[in-house]
Amino acid sequence: MVEDHADYAVLLANPNLGIMVVNARVLEHWWLERDYGDRRLRRSDGLHSPEVAMMVPKRALVRHFDGYSHAGIDIDSCPPLFIPDGFFEREIRIAYCADRRLPGHMHVNPLLAHSSAVHPEGADLRYPMQDLPLFWRSRIAEVRVEREVDEAMLVAHRNTNVLAAAGATLVG
Repeated sequence: MVEDHADYAVLLANPNLGIMVVNARVLEHWWLERDYGDRRLRRSDGLHSPEVAMMVPKRALVRHFDGYSHAGIDIDSCPPLFIPDGFFEREIRIAYCADRRLPGHMHVNPLLAHSSAVHPEGADLRYPMQDLPLFWRSRIAEVRVEREVDEAMLVAHRNTNVLAAAGATLVG
C-alpha cells in the first residue's frame, strides 16, 4: 500500500479489473493506442496493463442489483438489492429491530441471522438505520422501533454481516 487514508487507500496494482471507474483518456489509450496483435479482446480486464497507482474506496460505492451468487457469494450473506414497497409513493414503512415481520413494513434488523432472501422471517436489511441509502430517507413515512438496542451492538452485527459477505470472519 502506498497511502492509507480514512476513506480510501492508494496502492500499486495491475488495473485489469472489470469494476474500475476510468476516464475517457484511459479507455482511448487501452483500446486505440496499443497494438494487441491478433488477440481477441472482449473486456478491459484482459488487456494486461502495467502496474499503476489506484485509489480504492474503503466503502462500497456501487453494487450488483441482483447480488453476487454468480461470484460464489452466499445469497444470505449478500442478498440482491430491492426497491422497498412504498418507495415511489414516499410511503416506506420500516419495522426496526423487530424479531418478527410486521405486515406492510420493511424489516430492518442487523441482529437477525438470516436475510429475507432465504428465510421468510429474515430481515430485508441487516444493518443499522444510519446505513440506509441516502436517497431512501425522504421516502420514509414511518419508522417503528420495536425495541431499543445499543447502537454499538447493531454496528458490530452489521460489521459481522459485511465480513460474512466478503467471505471473512471477525476474530475476537
